[in-house]
Amino acid sequence: MFMPYVRFLLCFVFVYPVYAEPLNQSQVFYSGNGFEDARFIVDSASSADGNFVYALSSTGSRIFTYSRDQNRQLQLIDTIIGDQDTGEGVRSPADIFVSPDDQHVYVLGVKPDDVTPSLYVYERNQNTGLLTEIQAYRSRGLNLEARVIMSDDGLYLYITSVNSRSVTVLARSANGLVDEVQFITDVSRGLSGNGDRTHSLVLSPDQNHLYVGFSNGSFLNRGAITHFLRDPNSGVLTYANQVDSTQPGLENLATPMGLAISPDGHSLYSVGSFDGIFEFSIANNGALAFERIATIDQPDGNINRLFILNNLTFSNNGHLAYATDTISDALLVFHREQASGALQFLGAEVHGQDGVVDLRQNYPVTLSPDNKSAYVGSAFAFTVFDIAANLSLQSTANISAPIPVTANEQSIDIELVLSINNLGPATAHHIRYAAALEPGFVIHGVDAFLPSTQCGINGLLVECQVEMLMPNAVEDITLLLTQPLEMPLQIESSVTMDEVDTDLTNNVLVDTFSTDSAAEPEAPDENDESRNADPDGGSADNSDGDSGGDSGSSSGGTLSVYFWLTLVALGVLRRKPLNPMRTSK
Repeated sequence: MFMPYVRFLLCFVFVYPVYAEPLNQSQVFYSGNGFEDARFIVDSASSADGNFVYALSSTGSRIFTYSRDQNRQLQLIDTIIGDQDTGEGVRSPADIFVSPDDQHVYVLGVKPDDVTPSLYVYERNQNTGLLTEIQAYRSRGLNLEARVIMSDDGLYLYITSVNSRSVTVLARSANGLVDEVQFITDVSRGLSGNGDRTHSLVLSPDQNHLYVGFSNGSFLNRGAITHFLRDPNSGVLTYANQVDSTQPGLENLATPMGLAISPDGHSLYSVGSFDGIFEFSIANNGALAFERIATIDQPDGNINRLFILNNLTFSNNGHLAYATDTISDALLVFHREQASGALQFLGAEVHGQDGVVDLRQNYPVTLSPDNKSAYVGSAFAFTVFDIAANLSLQSTANISAPIPVTANEQSIDIELVLSINNLGPATAHHIRYAAALEPGFVIHGVDAFLPSTQCGINGLLVECQVEMLMPNAVEDITLLLTQPLEMPLQIESSVTMDEVDTDLTNNVLVDTFSTDSAAEPEAPDENDESRNADPDGGSADNSDGDSGGDSGSSSGGTLSVYFWLTLVALGVLRRKPLNPMRTSK
């Protein structure tokens, strides 16, 4: 019979707080000390290959070009400065993006010599990352505080401007130059008035729908998200419908400053309201249906509510979303529940907390294409965060013979500890762990070190979900097994998480533990003279109590029966953490 795993019952209730989000602020580019005027970095963009990053300084009228190495470190290699005397460069740049083919960069700003709003087109050297201006497009619909996006095929651009109250559609030629296709002024129906503003826009993943964030200047608490049908061939937009603040639940949809759509195309999110993040489901025809408002439901030590979010940016797999909050000086992380689309606050990096610097008055966050870095501009610096982690697996088997051991025993008891290590640099979220055994084993139980970890057994398969694992922390999953004698214990385990893993070679572990010498023979009668006889003619005495032979792999071993009770007691004590994070050594 399997020996029961002894536990102590504790009469205490531990409440574990949400932890601040250690995303590893790896670089800070700021004004002075050899860096150029990196003030008010209002936007940034990455080349599709991830090798170059571009950032805009609005007050310094600069376009910075950074190269990115294999260690995800940036180096400033070029600066384009707006010159009022010569008219070269861009003044007060506001928005930037790189074309999907990596050939051109587009910047919204004004001409330095005559302060005319323009869309600048730069030809991009894909080897050096350097930019050469080839067009300064000026037309209606362009103004300050503008936003621009491009269709995935690179053929059409869509521009909205706060002051022009319009949406402009531009066609892009093969050489990168642009020209107007459509100009829309009646963005929202039934809410138009003095001071109307269009703030943001986003295309659906299938490219068939475009959504525009709109606010009514006459009423501060009135806003709308307008849905346009898009013709993929011509790029032309047709008004379809809208959701607005006159509808139930949307009374405070005042200023949709940023719109984002999940990569699966099922959900749309709007930021800019003091209430939180408005969440909508998207029907097959593109229509929006209000679902809920996401807030910080479990405040951590650094932030307890949302104020004004600049934007929301999803990871490639759609599991995580990143946002910046100007008032809180914070970079926030959310988890997206795949079935419902609901966002859950995970934590935040806040200026002045936990060693984080220069997140004051921050601007939208941009993710690198490989989802390993986040770029955040602020009033006084340009900051790089590592957002990827590195999980690794280890296993240890504590093998002992049953008590007592008889000649008829056919099985052996095992405590198998499977360890998940987060080697950093960022926190790992929603870790999914699976371990499979071969036929012949019996799994009696599974126990996790962290109270929040959930595990289940399905035959010979064990599956666990670890909610959160800080850098340099370890989670132990302990399996209690019975297996046939002289049958090697082989286990195959794997682990995944919401973040990108920087090293996949250590995410799968196949380990074998030999148990052929784990069973000891039944103790003979005291009067049996043969009990001290060595069949090979030598002494059978073993003063160390070792049954002889190495019965374990490099990560596990055979333990004598005399140490079993001691190991169980130590195991019980070890598994009662006062802190939910065990740090790896």
